[in-house]
Amino acid sequence: MPRTTLAQFRLAAQHVLGGAPSAEFDTDRLVSYALDMLVDAHPWECLSNTGPVSLSLTAGQNFVPLPLDFESLEAIEVGVTPLFGMRPVTMAEIIRLRSSSIVTSSVRDFYCCVNPGHKITALTPGVQTPRLELFPTPAADAQDALMLLYRRRPQPPANAQDPLDMPPRFDRLLILAIRAVAEQIENDTGASGQAMEAFRVAAEELKRMDSPQTLIGTLPRCVPVASAPESPWPNVRVIVPSAP
Repeated sequence: MPRTTLAQFRLAAQHVLGGAPSAEFDTDRLVSYALDMLVDAHPWECLSNTGPVSLSLTAGQNFVPLPLDFESLEAIEVGVTPLFGMRPVTMAEIIRLRSSSIVTSSVRDFYCCVNPGHKITALTPGVQTPRLELFPTPAADAQDALMLLYRRRPQPPANAQDPLDMPPRFDRLLILAIRAVAEQIENDTGASGQAMEAFRVAAEELKRMDSPQTLIGTLPRCVPVASAPESPWPNVRVIVPSAP
């Protein structure tokens, strides 16, 4: 079955709004809001265990860019070469370390934290994207030094003929979400309530079908050992190889 494209999602919004929306509220923004509502309705399994993604360290750069659809870290593994440790800390601790007088050449492990950045929207263009903050700053390049699995947050389709970056079964749910959001914009209380109920019922149907799937990504040496509860990453598996 053909996938629903961004152009068709836009038409669904225009139909509810009775034509093209105003310049202050374009259909792409409406689709983005509806997608947020869909994603937040349930911790969908299809968004988990994305990867594995290899990350490299760059000399003189104290962070590693993360994928644009990154939402949260699920597992991270240190490459065998070079051998170093990863110590999860808070952003406040990273700032403190960077402003301290610690001799970084004496620090063997990397202190790190996830900086989620800000969602890129029409209202906040060009803002910071997700990244892994590091201390100390890498002194040399290290190709594929880290591998990670993460939970992703789908971005709205970029081009008119692009489909939603989720399985086909979510196309109808996004259309229902678009209708609910559009009716709210129109301030039609009755229609909005009906649209929200239709979205809720459809979402409940998909939730019953939503069960753990075969992992999209796996880490070769990944074992289900969580960080300590007091860690800033209490549910993240951190895998560091033993020294040879």
